[in-house]
Amino acid sequence: MPLEPASVPATLFDEAVARHRAGRDAEALKCCDAILASEPDRSDAWRLKAVLLSRLADTEGACAALGEAIALDPADPDLRFQQAGLLIHLGRKPDAIAALDALLAHTPDHRDALKLVASLRRESGDIAGAIVAGEALIKLRSQDAASWSSLAWSYRLALDWPRAEATSRRAAALDPQSASAQIHHAIALVMVGDPAAGLAVADRARALDPGNVDAEDARAAALRDLGRIDEALQSVARTLAIDPAHRGALLRKGLLLHDQGDPVAACAAYDELLALDPDHVDAHWNRGAALLAGGRLEEGFAEYEWRIRSPLFYRGRPRHKQPRWDGSSLAGRAILIHAEQGFGDAIQFLRYLPLVATQTDKIWVEMQPPLERLVTESNLAGAVFATGDALPDFDCRASLFSLPHLTGAMPGDPRLPMPYLKADPTRVGQWRARVDSLPQPRIGLCWRGNPSHTRDRDRSLTLDALRPLFDLAAAFVSLQRADASPEIAAAGLAARITDWSSDMDRDGAFLDTAALMMSLDLVVTVDTAIAHLAGALGRPTLLLLHRNPDFRWMLGRADTPWYPALTLLRQTRPGDWGGPVAAAAATISRLVTHG
Repeated sequence: MPLEPASVPATLFDEAVARHRAGRDAEALKCCDAILASEPDRSDAWRLKAVLLSRLADTEGACAALGEAIALDPADPDLRFQQAGLLIHLGRKPDAIAALDALLAHTPDHRDALKLVASLRRESGDIAGAIVAGEALIKLRSQDAASWSSLAWSYRLALDWPRAEATSRRAAALDPQSASAQIHHAIALVMVGDPAAGLAVADRARALDPGNVDAEDARAAALRDLGRIDEALQSVARTLAIDPAHRGALLRKGLLLHDQGDPVAACAAYDELLALDPDHVDAHWNRGAALLAGGRLEEGFAEYEWRIRSPLFYRGRPRHKQPRWDGSSLAGRAILIHAEQGFGDAIQFLRYLPLVATQTDKIWVEMQPPLERLVTESNLAGAVFATGDALPDFDCRASLFSLPHLTGAMPGDPRLPMPYLKADPTRVGQWRARVDSLPQPRIGLCWRGNPSHTRDRDRSLTLDALRPLFDLAAAFVSLQRADASPEIAAAGLAARITDWSSDMDRDGAFLDTAALMMSLDLVVTVDTAIAHLAGALGRPTLLLLHRNPDFRWMLGRADTPWYPALTLLRQTRPGDWGGPVAAAAATISRLVTHG
């Protein structure tokens, strides 16, 4: 702060400065008070008083003195920046953000203020505000690696991984000797779906700093996404040997053990992490998934509720102000039940709507737009709305995925209907007329799911892998949601697979698919929404599963309590579809022989 006198009585101000420089701050403060008693508009005296009070450990008083100086000189950016620092020291971070916002309103190119407010907004959860500040900062510091890293971190928290990758790449290029910059870039590469590049960058970080546990953890993340589970576990072990309390490594250990098909060991890893950090959201969330995979459904669904505390839960989803339903009586209340995650997830838990309807007739269901008509035509709820539509008033809300926990009803509970979806009778008749032209048995086929799914590599397969089926005297009908005719033709299977996709589901997802399924003898599908639709309709289905599938299919069993009509055909070795396809061929062969 400038301490030179601005006006008379200069001698007294000089005396205050001299005593301050001599370390006699209490005496200097008396001089300032004497000056301000006669000249309260002396900005320089207020500034000096703020310095003195700060040195005398009166931070509140220093902050108030700076406020007086700012009132006299509101355009001085240094005063507001100093005030923000004091407010942070006092724990008043929202007030510090307000002080910095006022500074930036006068001086929008104040680099230190932009850097600090970006950090504070991140801490407060205002990620959008942090990004605005960070983007303004890199325009002023385009060659500063730290500024790019700060912005990359904000994008990361916003789950905007493409921008996080681009900005962290820039930071790593500006500071190629920084292991930290390389680590952040490696993680971003993994998250945008390029684990091979992420592994190379993580290895570069490890070479720069061989003992860096975060580099080893980034390496484990990349190896996991490459399917190299054993190597990933070795990286985790190296991290934990150096830092047994490394939260990221403990979390990843649990994920990897779950990937290996050992949910009990995975839970033990999550328990280690929770002993260190009892409120670790991802540890609870993934522990819930491991419990569900192990068949401990009631405990698993309770633990899975922790996902609601994660920012991932709200990604792309409206935030409603009404409270969450806690499972208490709904008498006289209206409830909004909203979809969560993908189409298959929504279909799986629609079965709970009639049970909720026993408590209230005011059930509003908010669904992904493509599912709206399917749910409406199945008469499962009072009113169905597409996500983003205007909604009637409601008193509380719940996710479909939370209904098992909130109602206490587990699969097999007689209060849960099965089947619970209905195909439109008119459409069923129209599709039956077309299916009747095919020889029996008629087999619906879905061999791949959404390519953007994080585990699509594990759950989808090629038509070549299904060739043993096409040696059988059965008619095959594609149930792929997108036009599969080019893929079918490229595989030389146009004469073996009927593809009606160009005529299907033009006015709503799955409406024609559901009707077509009702005329098929069997559905053979990978783990995608088609499996859930077939199960919810009660259609006989063979589900081809990876050795370590999604938690809902549990482990080591050929049936599922969720869908009695499904038979689960599991890999015995990760990536080897030979066994499941051979089992499917045997089932179809029996249909050919015995009808």
